[in-house]
Amino acid sequence: MRSREEFEREFPSFFNIMASARDLGRLICLDKPADSIANFGCGEGLETLALMHAAASVEGVGIDIDGEKVLKGTRTLEALKCAALSVAHGVMCHGEEYHEWWRDLVPDCVKGLVLNQIPEGPAYGVRESSVTFIQADITQPVCIASDHFDLVYCKSVLYQVVCDHGALALQRAVDEMTRVAVPGGCVVAVEPLSCSPERPEPLDFAHFFERAGLHRCQTDRKAIRDEGEVRTYRYGKPPA
Repeated sequence: MRSREEFEREFPSFFNIMASARDLGRLICLDKPADSIANFGCGEGLETLALMHAAASVEGVGIDIDGEKVLKGTRTLEALKCAALSVAHGVMCHGEEYHEWWRDLVPDCVKGLVLNQIPEGPAYGVRESSVTFIQADITQPVCIASDHFDLVYCKSVLYQVVCDHGALALQRAVDEMTRVAVPGGCVVAVEPLSCSPERPEPLDFAHFFERAGLHRCQTDRKAIRDEGEVRTYRYGKPPA
């Protein structure tokens, strides 16, 4: 029987998603699952999947301005689906070893992508999921629905916007994140405290979120908190 470490070496993307999800769970600090998430500045897509796993989501949309990253994310997604199918069918052929891996090491959001292609046993209790990657400039209107996502998230994205394009572009990006969030949903951004060592002026995005009509989340943790060189902003969109 192969060890867990051997499984992780065989399917490193599963391991990376799970590890990132643990960190993201601490950052987003949700008090309930978020069925749908939007990941602004998704890069190559693994962050989107990790965010879905951390938030127990069944719908994820990743948006990035870099078309090459979006394409790579789509290809990675197909590879993950093939790997999940391999593990699911292994459950039926090899028993307990693969069952443990399927249960504990394959992210639920990836399981849900192949729900209609897997045997009945591994499919039990799995919810169907969807993941989409979109190439778009987040400082302009993005072709996704308004008032839709329970959680809208970005990391190390807004500081690039303000450092490269200024405050007006930053406000448009925050407005767009706000637009797509469902009333009562959450908007979270994790951003550096400055643009760069060469531009050490402190960055504070709080008033951009407040200008977009968001309210600081009332939880047992601070809505805005600093950890090392980054600051986490947690805001809620008022109910309709």
